[in-house]
Formats: sequence, C-alpha cells, structure tokens
Amino acid sequence: MKQVTFAPLAFEKKKKQTRWERFLAEMDAVMPWAELLSVIEPRYPKPGYRDRQPMPLEQF
Repeated sequence: MKQVTFAPLAFEKKKKQTRWERFLAEMDAVMPWAELLSVIEPRYPKPGYRDRQPMPLEQF
C-alpha cells in the first residue's frame, strides 16, 4: 500500500489548466449527460453469460 500524501493536492491547485481540461469542463456544463445516457442505455449491449463484458456506459 502506498503512503498517501498531501503533495498532489497542493500541486493540483498550482497546475495550469490545459485546453483539453477546459474543453471537458465546458462539455460537462453544456451537455445533459443523464439525458443522453437514458437514450443510449436501452440499446447498449447487456453482459452475456460467455461473452466479453461490455465497458461501463459512462466510460464509453
């Protein structure tokens, strides 16, 4: 087990936000994710007995 420190928390505040992080923050603010997931979920593959397990819907 690794020792947990407060250093990453201190550096996280000082780190400059990247364009990708800004884009993702904008998408979270604009996109109604719960509504989109409710539309996709009925058509998303369900885990089968012998099939390979699908990725979680929120991750896909």
